[in-house]
Amino acid sequence: MPANSVTCAIQDKDGFMWFGTEKGLSRYNGKNFTNYSKEKNGLSGDKIIQLSLDDSNRLVIVSVDMVTFLAQANLMDLRTYTISTAKSTSNFAVLKPLLNWKTNENSNLKYQENSIALYLENKRIEIYSKEELSNLPTLVFSGNYFDQYGNNWLCSNFGVFEIRCKKNLFDNYFNSNQPTKPFNKQVRNIYTEADFKNENDKSDKRIYACMGNKFLIQKNNKVETVTIKDCFVYSLLKTSEKFYVGGSVLLVLDLEKLAFEGEAKTFGGEIWALHPASPHTIYVGTNVGIFLYNDSTRKSEQLKASHYSFPLTSIVYRFVQTRKHGLIVVAQNGLFQIKNNTIVDYYGPGALGADHKLPIDDIYDMYEDKEGICWIASKGNGLYRWNWAAADKKGALENFSLQAGLPSNILCRIEEDDNNNLWVSTYNGLFSFNKKNRQVYSFSKADGIINNEFDRASSFKGPDGRMYFGTINGLTAFYPVEVLKSVIIDSVPFEVTMINKYSAAKNDFEPCINEYRSNNKIVIHPGEGLLTVEFSLLDFQERPQVYQYNIQGLPGKWKLGEGNTLNINSLSYGEFNLRIQARLANGQWNPVEIEIAIVVLKPYYFKPWFIILCIIALAALTRWYITSKTNKLLRSKIRLESLVQTRTNSLSRALHDKDLLIKEVHHRVKNNLQVIISLLNLQNDKITDDTMKLSILESQSRIGSIALIHQNLYQHGQLDGIRFDEFVINLGKQLDDFYKELHREILLETHIVNTCIDIDTAVPLGLILNELFSNTYKHAFKNTSNIKVTVSMQEISKGEYNLIFHDSGPGLSEELRFSNAHTLGMELIRGLAKQLHGKASYQYKEGGEFTISFKDSLTRKNA
Repeated sequence: MPANSVTCAIQDKDGFMWFGTEKGLSRYNGKNFTNYSKEKNGLSGDKIIQLSLDDSNRLVIVSVDMVTFLAQANLMDLRTYTISTAKSTSNFAVLKPLLNWKTNENSNLKYQENSIALYLENKRIEIYSKEELSNLPTLVFSGNYFDQYGNNWLCSNFGVFEIRCKKNLFDNYFNSNQPTKPFNKQVRNIYTEADFKNENDKSDKRIYACMGNKFLIQKNNKVETVTIKDCFVYSLLKTSEKFYVGGSVLLVLDLEKLAFEGEAKTFGGEIWALHPASPHTIYVGTNVGIFLYNDSTRKSEQLKASHYSFPLTSIVYRFVQTRKHGLIVVAQNGLFQIKNNTIVDYYGPGALGADHKLPIDDIYDMYEDKEGICWIASKGNGLYRWNWAAADKKGALENFSLQAGLPSNILCRIEEDDNNNLWVSTYNGLFSFNKKNRQVYSFSKADGIINNEFDRASSFKGPDGRMYFGTINGLTAFYPVEVLKSVIIDSVPFEVTMINKYSAAKNDFEPCINEYRSNNKIVIHPGEGLLTVEFSLLDFQERPQVYQYNIQGLPGKWKLGEGNTLNINSLSYGEFNLRIQARLANGQWNPVEIEIAIVVLKPYYFKPWFIILCIIALAALTRWYITSKTNKLLRSKIRLESLVQTRTNSLSRALHDKDLLIKEVHHRVKNNLQVIISLLNLQNDKITDDTMKLSILESQSRIGSIALIHQNLYQHGQLDGIRFDEFVINLGKQLDDFYKELHREILLETHIVNTCIDIDTAVPLGLILNELFSNTYKHAFKNTSNIKVTVSMQEISKGEYNLIFHDSGPGLSEELRFSNAHTLGMELIRGLAKQLHGKASYQYKEGGEFTISFKDSLTRKNA
């Protein structure tokens, strides 16, 4: 507020509170103040002395001139919050201080003796004590206002006091406000046998509780304390014979003497729960396991598991006797079944079977109702309903959390009243849960409980139906029926207090609340991506604000949130409807909700004219690109073709020159070989010995075959090889010229496909054929003057051939075997065939037939 001194107050029809101060006007939404002044907003004066509402829902603001005491009235339109000057004015007197405020027919609020108290049926209930108001020595009240929820707003020179008076249905014990103040106020466990409803019950009405290192007894409005040295107590158990108290050790308490009997018993850990097993034995639940303790022998043994997969129990919070499953131990890591002092079954997150596995990491309590339904209080996941008698145990699990109205997801203890209501303590208050209609009602410190944070191992249901729950600051007790009767389903104003849009152009948020109030919708333009909505539930209670929202037009369910601000981002263009609901103090969703229509405009790049323009631009750009690219490619093609042609001509000339050179080489080789033949011929003319003549003739024929190959190479233009069919014919003619003096004629027949043989293969083959032809000329004409020679060649596989030479002569003599013949000709044939990676063979087949298998040069290189 702009000033501490508040003179008047009023509530408008929307639920907002307005306060007049010495320095202007202030609006309160339960969380924040919005201030209006003479300088900024046009008020006639800053000192406000009176506020009222007219029939048009306008706020009448009366300010006074402290010099003349003349008043001027302003009117505020509560829809747009614009201020104008009233047409008529009146004089107002300064209000006198007030000391007494009537709340209803039976009660009054009074400021008396420097304290504020409620006087109810001759009873004085102090609200603000002298000590609490001691720092306000000059406190003066100038007015008060009752709002529609029963809140009394007291205006003073030190601000505003908000006071709400209602009957407290909760009784609180052992808290810091009572005379007995233990060091640790956290109540761990509770027990009572008292029937507080029966006024004729004259027995001692006692309540027992563990708190820190003390055992407390509430007896006839007095508290008796038993202190346990060096030991904190967490659990207690009353049997027909004894009263056990457990903590760091196990003790037996004498209730008459209020003293402990015998020696303390230790179990290696903290004792959190106790349960009777037999007249002389009890179960002891600790944070290191479960034990069976015999009070007569003072001996204990730890319970063992019947299956290796069962984990060791962590903190044991309670023992529960169920209808079908017997005794169940509620531990933080699951539920353990005990039978015959043995752990025989386990339900929890570490269970092996799917029907025993629970998706709950931390369990604080379990309760089985009359129908056999198991209710589990979890740490962090809310309440679980589990029909563990169902065949499909996994499908029978149902969860209730904040979305269902729970005040917290961390639950502590569960008790059931006589009307199908579960009462569950949490880390943020207490709530009732109706098992039939799933109705949730929440109760907090504002409703009279001593503290919002409860203890995880502290609850008890008395014989008269009274509920007891321990908190971190004492114990709260109540009768469920009376508490639920007091529940009122309120309908509280729920208003938008501020809406801001982020403007990318200004790089800042812009308020648009007036746009919403005028049009009941928000229009988001391109560049205004983020929308911030602030709202307030106008019940003026101090508690965390819980809300849920849903954006109709987007997929998804209601989303839960906390606070009074909602940020919405990244909405696509279109129309949406934002719905916001707030949770009331009793846990129900407020019937009044906020609805805001949101229209997100299309960006210019989604509009038809822009799309058409983009298409035209894209088409023009594409055409330009294609044209320029085509022209560029065409120019490149021309340059490339010119370059290729130039290089081709150059290479052609180089290749032609190379061919000429190679041809010239072959021609010169052939000429040189012919010179050698001529020299041998001259030599032969001077030799008279026929044998020598024949030897020189054979040498000439061999050289001639090689010369013929070189001749074919340069004459036919194929430098990589020769046409073998033509070579064979030419070789036959050449040899016929060589041996014409012998007057022997050979009829040559060839069966050779148009095959080109490389020079490296042709030379050895030519020499082989030369030897075969020479052999025919020398030895095949014994009984005839005409011999037929057939030369054929077959391609066996890629690069592999068979050359077959057949003459119609008598063949080799019986004494001469081809494989072991040592004549020069036969050895040449065998050696040259081997050089060609082949072999030579002979057979007589109506004449001599030689078969030469060979491979071309490429096949030989790759072999």
